[in-house]
Amino acid sequence: MNSIIIGSGFGGIAAALRLRAKKHKVTLIEKQPDLGGRARVFKKNGFTFDGGPTVITAPYLINELFELFNKKSENYIKLTGVGYSEATFNADSFVTQTVGLGSTAVGRVVAYEQITGVLKLWQDRSTAGFTTVGAAVTNPTYGFDLNRFTAGITTGGSYNIVPTTGNTLAIETSFTDNKTVINNRDYYLGQDFTLGVAQPEVQKYSGNIIHVDNRPSVTRSSSQKEDVKIILQF
Repeated sequence: MNSIIIGSGFGGIAAALRLRAKKHKVTLIEKQPDLGGRARVFKKNGFTFDGGPTVITAPYLINELFELFNKKSENYIKLTGVGYSEATFNADSFVTQTVGLGSTAVGRVVAYEQITGVLKLWQDRSTAGFTTVGAAVTNPTYGFDLNRFTAGITTGGSYNIVPTTGNTLAIETSFTDNKTVINNRDYYLGQDFTLGVAQPEVQKYSGNIIHVDNRPSVTRSSSQKEDVKIILQF
């Protein structure tokens, strides 16, 4: 079946993905030269501009779209060091890596697997000098650059990652694979690692820039119905 989606904002992209997952042949129409709608990022006269909000305040809604295609949106880091199987990282806590002199990567913890040493984290503007609603923070601790966690550090950089509890760990830069062997058992990690780091599948300036309105839940009785409206903007 052929389907046409008008507009590549959050609603348009989400609708296109859901239809594509159902084997539709989808055409996404956008009048701008790039995707994102009011959340797009564009360049003009050497400057980069945000067309609107770019904060993801309910990432589970985004993950749902990736799961339709068996994809993941998080960063993955393979850690090593004395006591890595005993270290803990509190969910949603901040974790950092000094990637170079005066440059720090900051992320929010999703989960940590003590058996494999894999740390899952995510990054948004709240890790790069902005609040969750996109307002700039005066004198942010780590500046306004959203640096990626990396094995390619520069002068002054470090592979060290400090957990919530336990010894300081480090990115396992000798690890390049999608599985690890522990006690003669293969553990498949679900992601391809290069030098201890698996890059996110949401890439900067790729068009996957969206905003989710984080509204409070509404209590309804089992007899209540909710209409779903699809609005096409021309």
